[in-house]
Formats: sequence, structure tokens, C-alpha cells
Amino acid sequence: MKILAELDDGTIEVLAPKPFNLEVRLQELLEQHPELVLADLSDETDRSIWTIGWEVSTPAGSADLLMLDSTGRVWIVEAKLAANSEIKKQVVGQVLGYASCVADWGADDLDRVGTEYITRRVQTGHGSLIEYLADQLGDQADAQSLLNEASDKLAKGDLTALIVVDDAPPELRRLVEFVNANASFELLALKIQVFDNDDSKLFVPSVIGSVAASRQRGTRQVRERRQWDRQSFFEDLAANQPDAEAPMNELVDWVEAHPTIMPSWGSGSVLGSFIAWAPLDDSETDWISLFALNTNGRIAPTWRYRAVHMDQPWWDPMIGATAEISGVPQSHQRSKEWPAVRLQDPDLMARFKAIVEQTAKAARAAYRASRGDA
Repeated sequence: MKILAELDDGTIEVLAPKPFNLEVRLQELLEQHPELVLADLSDETDRSIWTIGWEVSTPAGSADLLMLDSTGRVWIVEAKLAANSEIKKQVVGQVLGYASCVADWGADDLDRVGTEYITRRVQTGHGSLIEYLADQLGDQADAQSLLNEASDKLAKGDLTALIVVDDAPPELRRLVEFVNANASFELLALKIQVFDNDDSKLFVPSVIGSVAASRQRGTRQVRERRQWDRQSFFEDLAANQPDAEAPMNELVDWVEAHPTIMPSWGSGSVLGSFIAWAPLDDSETDWISLFALNTNGRIAPTWRYRAVHMDQPWWDPMIGATAEISGVPQSHQRSKEWPAVRLQDPDLMARFKAIVEQTAKAARAAYRASRGDA
């Protein structure tokens, strides 16, 4: 694609792309402007995206960037320059290796990586990823719902692996289009060229791989986020997991009547959620999420997600107790999510409610201690 500029004298000049000298410059550009990865996609309307990780460690190596968009899709991003010999073949294997590792993650893993990035690298002033997302979305329930939806998508292998380059050789194009046309996940390449024009820079992105994929699977559509309420939540739950209706109804009733635990309904585009949370101070500015109910019939204890950082490992006893109730080993990767039907047992239901109340109490004590309050 040629980029043309009109000069002061009325003549037209063809602009020459300015090369990236270092891969880290391309990586930093994407980190600071993640919206570039959506710029050439036909379904990007009204979609937001945020960088939530830099040099993210996985068993397959370190992924350059981790991103999360407002539909709950996780993006694993690898930047390569044309001068790098890996751009032709190895980079596809690299990014797929990272994606295979991230696909095993849940919401707590995303929160851990994102919180480390938010608090240590970019230092936005937010104490956690949840707090940062709540600020971006305008509501803590939406932030929790977004992470729940991201976890649900990852469990289905629904993610995007993205290779970003300054030039795309034919070998890379063929590999990306072949994999993307035959895989359940999404593999794309994004070519970004930079042009100098007087005192400004022009960034021209072009996507590779989406055309082949759309022929095979149909064009991907971005679903609008919806605001869930009690009626829509339980209608969807009845269609998906009717056995979970009774225990989830009981938990919603319990939270709505509780004097110190607050209810919120999520706004996921596909997965409905109900979030129970507790304020840590009288202003309700600082808070802790306690658990989430999802329309897939599962419960997700969420007390690691909070608006502020607290050093004390106050949640460890709660994790162990919940593992006992859920029947899932504490060491299991997805011990945070378990079928709500287990709470049809009145004894387990009573024990779970007690753990939730103990968690809220322990969190408030840790919050006061972290601020030196008596």
C-alpha cells in the first residue's frame, strides 16, 4: 500500500516507511497503543483493548505482550522485525507455544499477571488489575464479569495469538493463513508501517490471516455487552444448568438480605454473572470481591480480586476451606471454579456462607492493618 501526502506546493509525494531499528521499539509502540491491533479488523467497532502484561512468563518462554479486550478475548502478542531470521517460521511456533500455556489460565492467573504489570511496570496508581479495569469500565461488577468471561473463553481455547511485524514475508503469510483457516483459535499477523509526515507520524496497520479465516468459519462478530439482572440470569441458567438454580437462588437471596455483603450483576456479552462483594471502608471506595455465580452453573470464589493491595496472605485459609467444600484439590489449576450443584447439600451451603463471611471479616482486618488502623 502506498501512502501519499500533498505538499505545500500542491504536488503529491510518496512517503517511504521508516524502519524500526529495534524490536523493543515495536513492542513498546504496541504496549502504549494497544488499539493498533484492532485498527484493521472489520469487527473492531466499539471494542476496547488494554495491555495487561509485558514479557509474560510461560513454560514455553516469555510472550512479548498480553492484552485483554472488552469482549473478554485474551491476546498473546509477539513482535518481530523483518531482519530477524525467526520471522519466517519459528515465530509461529513461538506464539502458539505461548498461547497453549495461556489457554490453561483462569481469571486468577490473568489478575496476577495484570496486577504485577499495573503496579510495577506502568504504575497507573491502581492497586490491582480489577481496580484498573473497574476504572476503565466504570463499574467493579463489569470488571469482575470481564475477567470471568475471559476465563470462560480461555477454557474453550477461544483466544487470539498475534504476530506483529514491520514486514511480512510470503512464508509467514502462508503459515498464518493456513493455521487460522484450520484452527478453533485465532492466529493473526499484523503488519505495522510508520511514516514521517512533517511533524507527525502515520501508523498504517494491515491484518494478515483474517480473510482466510472468514472464508472457513464466517466473519467473527463482536457481541455487545449486556447488563444482566436476576430475571435474565436465571432464564439463561435454566437453559444451561437447571440443577444449579436452587442453590444459586438461595445464595442470591442471602447476599441481597445481608447487612455487610453487597450484590452486583455483571455485563458479560455471553456469560452472565452475579458478584458478591464487601466494602472495606465506610466510603465503599475500597472493596473486595467475594464470589461470582455464572450462568454456566459454576461458582468462582474471587477474594483475590480487590480494589487495593494488601500484603497479608489472609486468603490462604479460605482457599483451603473452599477446596474442601468444592471437592477440587487446592493445588488444581482451576480450583476457583466448581459446580454450584454441590451446594444442594445444606451442610455444604452453610459452610460456604460461613467462609464468605469469614473472608469479608479477614479482609477488613487486613485492610485496617495495612493502613495502621487500630
